[in-house]
Amino acid sequence: MPYTKEALQNMYSLSSEDVLATLTACGLTDDTQEYSDAEIETRFDIVRQWFKDEQVSDYQEATKLFQHWLEDNSAPETRKEKKSAKKAAKSLDITEWRCCVNKENGKFYLSPIFSCRLAQR
Repeated sequence: MPYTKEALQNMYSLSSEDVLATLTACGLTDDTQEYSDAEIETRFDIVRQWFKDEQVSDYQEATKLFQHWLEDNSAPETRKEKKSAKKAAKSLDITEWRCCVNKENGKFYLSPIFSCRLAQR
């Protein structure tokens, strides 16, 4: 169901100025006649919820927070690539671990030899 500015004003009990400011804060233009469900759910609703939860107190703050939120949520591929890179990191041979651990007072500590080997990798 497409949303008009008037419908948003009535649904959220907002003034027309608050509707326009919210649209601007979430990156939507105010010259559009109707907004899609996706635009409202993934943008407008988020900003309004921040006001309701008192996470933001003005539209400038909401705009900045929304921009950061978009950056954090628009790069899932980057996060997957980072995880793959971590998995591809060279693991130590278990024999290297055993020879590099000293037992003192019932606890295990890394020996200086092990620390040097890590620094060289």
